Amino acid sequence: MTRLLNSKNEHLGYGLVFFSGILWGLSGFFVKRLQGLGADSSLISFMRVSIAFVAMLVFCVAKFGIKSLIISQKQIFVCAALGLICHGVYNLFYNFAITTLGISFSTVILYLSPAMTLIFSAIVYKEKINIIKILAILVNILGCGFTITNGRLNISGFVVSGLVAAVGACICYSMNSIIGKMSDKGTNPFVMSMYSFFFAAIVLLVIVKPWEYRVTLQTTGVVEWGVLYALIPTAITYAIYYIGIQKVKDCSKVPVLASVEVVVASVVGVTLFGEHIGSVSIMGIAMVIASIVMMNTHFYKDIISLNAAK
Repeated sequence: MTRLLNSKNEHLGYGLVFFSGILWGLSGFFVKRLQGLGADSSLISFMRVSIAFVAMLVFCVAKFGIKSLIISQKQIFVCAALGLICHGVYNLFYNFAITTLGISFSTVILYLSPAMTLIFSAIVYKEKINIIKILAILVNILGCGFTITNGRLNISGFVVSGLVAAVGACICYSMNSIIGKMSDKGTNPFVMSMYSFFFAAIVLLVIVKPWEYRVTLQTTGVVEWGVLYALIPTAITYAIYYIGIQKVKDCSKVPVLASVEVVVASVVGVTLFGEHIGSVSIMGIAMVIASIVMMNTHFYKDIISLNAAK
């Protein structure tokens, strides 16, 4: 009975991670709205984490009481690492990579993260690596690449520092599930999200200097869309994500499941913004979906059983 309950709990965790990926896929909709109102990527990043922090702070105090904000030193360390590395430093690296290498190449490098997560989870959590995981991750990386580029990889100008930044962003992105899983069992995921956004906001406050964007912030709609962006695909989504990764066993499955974000983002681009999607991108979407199925089925056990029976 205990084993069955643990299995159901783990499957729920993977389901929550998958749902988080769907919500993250909506990010482009909000970003495009904000960019259309004159906000640049740095301001958008700061608004995202700072407003999310305030929203989660208010929610946690109202829902769980002021005492819920008192957490262990270990948990403070985990939240600081999530905020500084997975939000703050990640945003700085990724924005620099986009500026120097272009969006498509930077994004392709970013989605090498499942391979990074597999390596880190094997080192940190001694997670077993099998051929199915490796194949699923390879299919996923290729699928994300095809979906994003439609087979045409445009590099605006190769810069070594840009490549280093892109790889740095990939490492930071891949550490999300690794660091998040370090949290104590029973940790309130909403409080965890709040503190991670707090540390991220501190980093970006120093770098972005939002007080220099007074004119942009006074533009009608910027703050409103910023609040929606901070709530829907950020605060709410990360809380769901952290609930999920506290339940999962294999960290290497997490980025593959969350890569449904790429599929949703493509659908949003086509349906809401009239973006063209080519045959290579469609093939890429199919590959991403296939990799998710591969990573979360046990058909390989049937194959092993059949071979053993021969």
